[in-house]
Amino acid sequence: MSELFAHRRSDAHRRRRRHGIARWLLAGVLLAAVTTVVVLAYDMSAGGPEQTVAQPAPSASAAPVTTALEDAAMVSGGRVALRYRVDAAGADTAVVTLVVARPDGTTVRKPLQDATQAVNVDHTWKGTMSLKAGSYRYYARATVDGRGQRVAVPAKLVVRAAVFPSAGAVADAIAWLRGRSGTPGFAVVSGDGKVRGLRVDRRYASYSLSKAMILVAYLRGHNTVSAGARATLERMIEHSDNAAADAIYAQVGGASALTRLAKTVGMERFSAGGGWISARVTPADQARFFFAMEKYIPEKHRALARELLSGITPRQRWGIVAAAGPLGWKVYFKGGWSGGNVHMVQAARLAKGDKVFALAVMTEGNPNWTYGFGTLKGVTDVLLGRQPTGAYLTQVLE
Repeated sequence: MSELFAHRRSDAHRRRRRHGIARWLLAGVLLAAVTTVVVLAYDMSAGGPEQTVAQPAPSASAAPVTTALEDAAMVSGGRVALRYRVDAAGADTAVVTLVVARPDGTTVRKPLQDATQAVNVDHTWKGTMSLKAGSYRYYARATVDGRGQRVAVPAKLVVRAAVFPSAGAVADAIAWLRGRSGTPGFAVVSGDGKVRGLRVDRRYASYSLSKAMILVAYLRGHNTVSAGARATLERMIEHSDNAAADAIYAQVGGASALTRLAKTVGMERFSAGGGWISARVTPADQARFFFAMEKYIPEKHRALARELLSGITPRQRWGIVAAAGPLGWKVYFKGGWSGGNVHMVQAARLAKGDKVFALAVMTEGNPNWTYGFGTLKGVTDVLLGRQPTGAYLTQVLE
């Protein structure tokens, strides 16, 4: 009996253990289910199940946006106004740097640097800058609470070459030239394209000044320049050889070719005459022609034209070049004169640093050849800001 009772008690014990384990397993499943529901509810309230990591609190102020408000233009070395603004929500001020850059993004100037300025309002920087003529852009860089701008919208800045010679220098040259004998005239063309001077539209005999037009006509009509043609052009320009000019003049088509060229480049009062030596030109037309000459020469021939027009033989380097050359100006020029030098004309393009202008000086009725040389040299000297003396004017060559 005792063994049977012991067996039964053991079976009952095992049944109770199984029921206990089952209850614990059920409790574990229920707890897991409840935990899953709670976590899912938390995730949904936080913005989605993917946001399982707490996010940092947003900054009190947003990254700034800078805007250059309008395109600007200026003369090199002159004043300009650059308008811009910095927008940033939640901020009062920003640290601002104003940048002027080339089109490729290279910084060339910082007219304003690390200045603390109010945000969400328009600003204007005014000042002077010495920049080479050309196209630029300007924009603002800004930081707010250490955060750099998110967007920087630029604007254009166009820099024009300074007008040189100045209006005052031209007026002085006019007054000086009025005191000279004969019938002199001159014309200046600067970066603004305007013609200024005295008797700018009066026609004068061209003489060898026509050779510059013959040169351009030849280069426009030839893809290549042979060694022989180059030698002829050198004699025509650098030594003012008339036989060489006759040969090239015939090749380009004579008077009709020069007339076509004059029309192409915008000469208003050119007269071809019966041959290159008898053509009639005006100071205004020749100054405009020399200022824009390279525009009408194929790019592959421009270096040759510069070489020839700057390589005039020393014994012909009088007038404009005699005044400007010693002052460091690069002078591309050609002159003409009558047999007795009673009539003398010359035209040139002058360049020095950022300054570029063209000048044509023409005379008739000079008392003698030295006086004519002095007139061309003297008016150039006045335009360059100097007052020529008598002794200076007798020094004819460069």
